[in-house]
Amino acid sequence: MDPVKQSHVEEYGKAPEIIASAPGRVNLIGEHTDYNDGFLFPMAIDFTVRVAISRRKDSHLRFYSVEYKDRKRATLPTLRFRKEDRWANYPKGIIAQFLERGQALGGMDLTIHGDIPQGAGLSSSAALEVATALAIQDLYGIEVGREDLAKLAQKAENEFVGVKSGIVDQFISRLAKEGHAMLLDA
Repeated sequence: MDPVKQSHVEEYGKAPEIIASAPGRVNLIGEHTDYNDGFLFPMAIDFTVRVAISRRKDSHLRFYSVEYKDRKRATLPTLRFRKEDRWANYPKGIIAQFLERGQALGGMDLTIHGDIPQGAGLSSSAALEVATALAIQDLYGIEVGREDLAKLAQKAENEFVGVKSGIVDQFISRLAKEGHAMLLDA
């Protein structure tokens, strides 16, 4: 069985309704130029973050990280950044962005599994944000354009998590095409 699906079943006692994934990225040229007005030449890599998701009948949010073997909880009415929630603040930020846009969301169970080395500059946080946004978009039938979804993910990282990143990480994680690099003029 798929590891993220199996972990979701073991953690929550039910199969996920949606599994979404998003890749990490490398910059071939242009490190740190996305927020310093320059050219970038990024491409997606074969490492990904996958998010399995299912609905709940209440307003509770449960997050499980397969890599950390860690669980976090929140509720929709009291959703906020909490330093001790570390990795879970990224999907919480995505949920907050959908709520800010007026989307009606219910409680959710999320399982996160990825193979992007963290802290290596390969955009694991952007992949987590984009995979979470794609999973929620599919689960609730929300129409969000590809570029708008990347901007939603960047806003979650900038405003909810408090990391002042540029757009390239989320942009590539959402818009990359297999076998291609993308020239961007930030």
